[in-house]
Amino acid sequence: MKIVVQILPDEAEQVLYDLNIDDFTVDEDIYYYFRDEVFIKEMEKYIQNKIPGKLKDTKNCSDAENVNRMYDNQELIVHYYPEYNKIRDKFYLYKGKIYSYEFLGFQNVGNEIQLVKHDMQDLLKLLNYRPKSTFKMLINKLFKR
Repeated sequence: MKIVVQILPDEAEQVLYDLNIDDFTVDEDIYYYFRDEVFIKEMEKYIQNKIPGKLKDTKNCSDAENVNRMYDNQELIVHYYPEYNKIRDKFYLYKGKIYSYEFLGFQNVGNEIQLVKHDMQDLLKLLNYRPKSTFKMLINKLFKR
C-alpha cells in the first residue's frame, strides 16, 4: 500500500508526524485526477442532484468573485460529504491499479484527499478480513462479561 501524493512531505513533517517516506509515492497526474475528476466532480454531481442550482458557477466571473464562489462551493462539499461518503464507491480501478481515497478537508493545504494505491497483499487482507464473531459479542453483552 502506498499513499499517492503530488509532493513528498518535507523533513519537518516527516519528523513531526512520524512519517515513513517509503509509504509514499509521487504521482501528480493520478493524485489530481482523483481529486478533480473523481472526488470534486462526483461531489458536485451529488450536490446538484440533491439541491439543484445550489452550486455556484465559477467559470464566468472575476477572479475575486471566483474565489468567493469556490469557498461557497467548498462549504457545500464539506457539509454534504459525510452523507455522500456513505453511498459512494470506496475502491476505484484506474490504469490497472486499485485506489481508494478519503476526503481530509480543504484546510489541508495540498492534500485535500488521502489517496491510497493498494497492492495485491492489501486486497487479500481486505477480502479475507473476518470481523470478531457477532454471536460472541452478543453473548458478552447479554451476560455483561
